Amino acid sequence: MKKQLIFFLLGFVLLFVVGGFAELAINEEQRTLNEDQDSIIHLVDKLGAHTMEEDTVSFLTNGDTSIIQKLDVKNKSGSLVAIIYTGETKGKESGLQVAFAIDVATHKIVAMKILASNETPSYQGQLLASATFMDQFNDKDMTQISFDVDVFSGVTLTSTGIQKIMQLIRKQYDQDTDFTAPSDIVLVSKGQDVTDLNHYNYEFLIGEETVTVVVDNSYALVAVSNPIHEALVMETILKNRVTNFITSATLEGSTWTILIESRGFYNSVLTSTATVDDTTKTILTFTTNISGETYDTEYNEAYTGGSFNPVFSAVVSGDEITIVTGATYTSVGVIGARDVLYAFIEGGLGQ
Repeated sequence: MKKQLIFFLLGFVLLFVVGGFAELAINEEQRTLNEDQDSIIHLVDKLGAHTMEEDTVSFLTNGDTSIIQKLDVKNKSGSLVAIIYTGETKGKESGLQVAFAIDVATHKIVAMKILASNETPSYQGQLLASATFMDQFNDKDMTQISFDVDVFSGVTLTSTGIQKIMQLIRKQYDQDTDFTAPSDIVLVSKGQDVTDLNHYNYEFLIGEETVTVVVDNSYALVAVSNPIHEALVMETILKNRVTNFITSATLEGSTWTILIESRGFYNSVLTSTATVDDTTKTILTFTTNISGETYDTEYNEAYTGGSFNPVFSAVVSGDEITIVTGATYTSVGVIGARDVLYAFIEGGLGQ
């Protein structure tokens, strides 16, 4: 009987302790949430922010990007001065959450804050410490058709994720207020002209209009289908340069030697060399110089020096390429070079 009583008392004490820890965890989580809320409202201090309350609306989703919160910020007199939206998307990995504060009087973004990210802390620290990067979110005009984020070198995926959230927030703001977003400029395609390697071809969709543009390899305008859009398309082109292209193609006897530039790990430059039979239009050899690819184990723990020879062989044979484990970016760079080579053989070689 005494043993049963002791076990009962021990069980009661254990339950009390566990319950206490659970309550502490809940309180800590609530404290963190409250701190996040407090830090978010400070994004609009200069607008006279006094109170903030969550507003339930129908949130937009586009692919892997969603709006997950809307906060209405009012001044002391109760007038709405700002709206703070939080969006979520995939940056380096899934779970990137970013808040944008909008001045409702001017329809301008006045601040940005990263709330959650899987980016490596050292790289994210560089991003947030960059005045050039952060200053672009001060008074960013949402009435402009060109509405992009200037990508920060080394944190490309996170920068791109921030842009996806920002662009979807503009659509959400259009839905929730009397603001009318301008027609988007959408980059439909870009690539080297395989019949003239000195030219790049671009196609855009502006509203419902298709606009085609040709620039030379120095990015000087050659032709635009509607000159009224020249300034806008050129601004967009300079932010979206062609990264996979043939640098030279020479014919000696019946063999072409083709050099191709593409992008590898963290936007490094890969150089691929292919030889092609001019008569049969078949690939004889293909290799990529990957000696300059460096792998930070924090990003690429899975890469243990896997061979790229099967990838090169697949380019020659036309088989499907299997990504090298732990070297995804390099593999994608090789695939980009392959695509350029195939397009040249099909549409440019000997035509």
